[in-house]
Amino acid sequence: MFRNEAEGRFRQVTDDVGDDLKTPAVARGSAFGDIDNDGDLDLVLTTSGGPARLFRNNGGSKNHWIGFRLRGVDSNPEAVVVGLGTATSIDQVDIEWPSGTKSTPRSTGSNVSWNVSGVG
Repeated sequence: MFRNEAEGRFRQVTDDVGDDLKTPAVARGSAFGDIDNDGDLDLVLTTSGGPARLFRNNGGSKNHWIGFRLRGVDSNPEAVVVGLGTATSIDQVDIEWPSGTKSTPRSTGSNVSWNVSGVG
């Protein structure tokens, strides 16, 4: 595993992240997302001929996030997560549905998910 040190430089950190990543595996794909809703990125790794592997990032996050579960009347539910950096709230979000209608949740805190319904 490598850590991005910026400006095109990477540093190997495999020894710093635990023994699970030291086990050789033939992997075909990966996905990153906040699996456990704690504000940091976790990793799911698919392996060839074996089970998918989940690597939870338990290092903590100093950044904040807000999630929206969008429930459109005429469309499939979707989820959107927005990183807020160090901000702890947002004043307003404008959600434009495929139909052209808008939903505008206001004054939302951070590290939570909101359910938003609209005509999609």
